[in-house]
Amino acid sequence: MYQLIDTFNDRTISQHRSIEAAARADLAHGRRIKRVHGSSSYIPTAIRKDGERLSDEEADYLNECLERLR
Repeated sequence: MYQLIDTFNDRTISQHRSIEAAARADLAHGRRIKRVHGSSSYIPTAIRKDGERLSDEEADYLNECLERLR
């Protein structure tokens, strides 16, 4: 499972079965934060797999997904 983590508060925001779903959730979360708290607001996030950092291949795929979804 891939987790979207709020690194500022060290909390799990959501869990997903794929990297692409986690990337979609990350972008949606960022839009919600900006809508509620103002256009310059953000919360630093990270995507982890089972609590561990992503491998280099997974990180590359995550970056590809984020670029494609933006």
